[in-house]
Amino acid sequence: MSHCAARITSLSIVVALAACAGQKSVAPDSTVPIVNLSDLHNKSASYDGKVISVDGYVDIATERRFLQQNPPSEGSRAGATCVTLFYVGRILGDLDRYNRKHVRLTGMYMANFGDRRLINLGACGSSGLDIDNDYELKLLP
Repeated sequence: MSHCAARITSLSIVVALAACAGQKSVAPDSTVPIVNLSDLHNKSASYDGKVISVDGYVDIATERRFLQQNPPSEGSRAGATCVTLFYVGRILGDLDRYNRKHVRLTGMYMANFGDRRLINLGACGSSGLDIDNDYELKLLP
């Protein structure tokens, strides 16, 4: 193998390792607990930093980015049983399909996203759910 070919092979391995290093390891759905929003708020510290699934209704609008227990209605407030959503690109990409619909979202829960220096102007409280592309997003009946 020539010196140039060896360097290209080494570079390919480094690039592949770097790409894999940033990926999250997400457990299969059967091992991820499904937590209801009331329990999540009552025991928030025990779920902090863990991957969980939560059922609720997506509410995304100007200055609103959250999952709430009850179906949203025009002008309604989220109330105490909601969680702020982070990294909602997949939902925004198909807003008609997901907004105001009953869903199960899987993500990493943050009891207080301010501790992680995250800001969300559409917050409904201090807790958050990171639902980036590595996690499940599922419509429910």
